[in-house]
Amino acid sequence: MRFLHSFQAQTLREGFKNKPWAGLIPLLPFSVKPTTKKDIQWMRKFWHVGMIVVICYLYAKVFPTRQGALLAWLVLGGPFLLLDILRTKIRPLNVLIISLFSPLMRKKELFSPSSTTPFLLSSFIVMAFFPKPIAIVSMLCLAFGDVAACMIGLRFGKDKIFQNKSLQGSLACFVVCFLVMLAFLIAHQVSSNTLAVIALIGGMAATLGELIAVKPLDDNFTIPVVTASILYPTLLLLSNF
Repeated sequence: MRFLHSFQAQTLREGFKNKPWAGLIPLLPFSVKPTTKKDIQWMRKFWHVGMIVVICYLYAKVFPTRQGALLAWLVLGGPFLLLDILRTKIRPLNVLIISLFSPLMRKKELFSPSSTTPFLLSSFIVMAFFPKPIAIVSMLCLAFGDVAACMIGLRFGKDKIFQNKSLQGSLACFVVCFLVMLAFLIAHQVSSNTLAVIALIGGMAATLGELIAVKPLDDNFTIPVVTASILYPTLLLLSNF
């Protein structure tokens, strides 16, 4: 805490006045600075995928009922959600959080809720309103499809199709989510002559969720919710699910 108290108040005020994030740069450990969406932040990507995969595993193996999973969400996710919102209102708390988690943050998240908050909201919705397999595969599409869209879009995304979304990034998201859907259907022994069609629709749903995620929406919210909302009725209509 001595490190935090030594921070110059004048520097902080000037940083807030000119560039809101600039005054917080001296706080960041190991000279790691928050990035923007134009940067590939490897630690953030690993955290993004790892967190979602762990949550899906716990939901699949540890919590046999929806009620148990939602209770665990309230106990574990609820406080984080509250903390993420409160830190945007309480400057000392925000400074502490930034000093600890800056390698995982983007500049826009310094003074607004992190991307984990919309994911927590979407995970609650899909767990509360959809069967467990649908909720899990929808979150997995976020874990892998969003990362694919970001990485391919940043490196090769030259053809813009909707605001800052690129054709190359969207195609990468679709291919990855299609494969995730196909693996999901095979693993759950979904019996249908239209297996590829269902996977195709599921992949397109996830891609749509990624594509429409423009302010104020966030793809951590739209991908799971849109995917589950389209995939579930599709399975009911075209398979024995």
